[in-house]
Amino acid sequence: MFNKPDTSNIAPRFSKTEDDDAIDLGWAEGIFTDSRPYRCESWATGGISLITVFFSSLQLENSSNQSLSQLLVSERLLHSASGEINVEGLLFEDASGNAMWSVNVVISDEEKTYAESNIQFKEYIKFTDAIFLFSQKNKIDPSISYWLPAIFRQGAEEAEMSPEDLVMLAIHGDKALGQHLIGIAEETSQSEIGKKEWTKYEVQERIFINKYDIIGDVHGHGNELVKLLVHLGYHNSVDGYYHKSRKVIFLGDFIDRGEELVQHKQVLKIVMDMVKNKNALAVMGNHEFNALAYHTKHNGRFLRPHTTKNSDQHRAFLNEFPDESEEKLAIIDFFYTLPLWLEIDGLRAIHACWDDKNISVIRTLLPSKRLDKESLIAASTKGTKAYQAIEVLLKGFEYELPEGTSFHDPGGTQRTAARLQWWKPDASKLGEVVLPNSLNIGAASSLPLPKDIPVYGKDEPPCFIGHYWLNGEPAPLAENVACLDYSVAKQGKLVAYRWDGEQVLEQSKFSYVVTH
Repeated sequence: MFNKPDTSNIAPRFSKTEDDDAIDLGWAEGIFTDSRPYRCESWATGGISLITVFFSSLQLENSSNQSLSQLLVSERLLHSASGEINVEGLLFEDASGNAMWSVNVVISDEEKTYAESNIQFKEYIKFTDAIFLFSQKNKIDPSISYWLPAIFRQGAEEAEMSPEDLVMLAIHGDKALGQHLIGIAEETSQSEIGKKEWTKYEVQERIFINKYDIIGDVHGHGNELVKLLVHLGYHNSVDGYYHKSRKVIFLGDFIDRGEELVQHKQVLKIVMDMVKNKNALAVMGNHEFNALAYHTKHNGRFLRPHTTKNSDQHRAFLNEFPDESEEKLAIIDFFYTLPLWLEIDGLRAIHACWDDKNISVIRTLLPSKRLDKESLIAASTKGTKAYQAIEVLLKGFEYELPEGTSFHDPGGTQRTAARLQWWKPDASKLGEVVLPNSLNIGAASSLPLPKDIPVYGKDEPPCFIGHYWLNGEPAPLAENVACLDYSVAKQGKLVAYRWDGEQVLEQSKFSYVVTH
């Protein structure tokens, strides 16, 4: 009775342009209680987060904005965070010529949250991701996959459809089409020009390598890093360390600690060369974030005050980079290029905490997942959404302990708030998730978990983290979560996990060199 919204003529926007700074973030589909199909699209523009809901206007042609708002609430798509939800509805014809409502809802801006969504959005699949999925599904050799983007783009132009839609049609709908396009790619790859181009590209980019060695917090321990890389089978060259069939993913915190070693320059050269030459990927740690804030002024003051405590924590770096040299400025620029997290080839990497709520905040504020000076200022200002998100993602989820309860962290700082283990979805009491595991919080152990603690489900992709100063024999924290920080700066060990695509993590895949 009710037509499904057809938005095939609206192309998702994945990057800003001079004329339009809107970014599309995700989509979802469902059915109202009266059997009316709907489509929701999440997007952001100018620091404002919005949702647009499309559905048939049949029998609802005369609805007011207020009644449209009430409809979305009654269908449990949204609920108010600060009074009445304000919406703006527009009648239009979709790509199939059907009469539809397009209802825009402002979810939040940089100052306030107006509504909260109950919708589980899916990320848009970008063209490169769709090509990767097609290649994986059909087990296509990388030398053939290399040619698929150009072939799909040409085919999409001839078919007058988006390249993403053509790939998804080849995956889910028209298998003969997919095989035809694979055949064209095979012929191209076997030509003399094709072979030469692939060889050149493979050497330069190494983008089809999808086996990773994830390495935890290095903290200025250059010799330990070299030993681990050699142990993992990496070779040194004029372009830095490399492996024929693997890449490294660094989990951040390259700097600080290890004052007596004077190995920060060594560590940063290794990491920066490997990233530059496509032999490694890296995410930002809280120490790289702190360094950016420490060396950046705003309104005449450094974003991270140069207190004795802050300077002492950063001392190992300052000792090796005391002046504003070009080398130091290049390192600061490198820190700005680090994404806050990675999602690649079926795994996730983040320094401290995978929290969907705060990741969504960053996706809205920073579609590139990378900081610039403006966002660094916001993320260094208490009370902002950016500040709260960075605190959780790079430092972990913290809970204020009962009055009179405190402990000292590995750096010797007295703490009254404890980090919680967000990777335990079955936990129900505070004592089950408090860190460190040996921390005695007395009667508070029986308290229920905070309502806002992130929960990482058992069906989520494998997630690799650092940050937590673990010790002992490395092992997964959960079937799909592994921490690689085993306290190298405190007479521990520098640890890697050798990931080959498994969704259930294995203790046997941890690797390290015994040196202490």
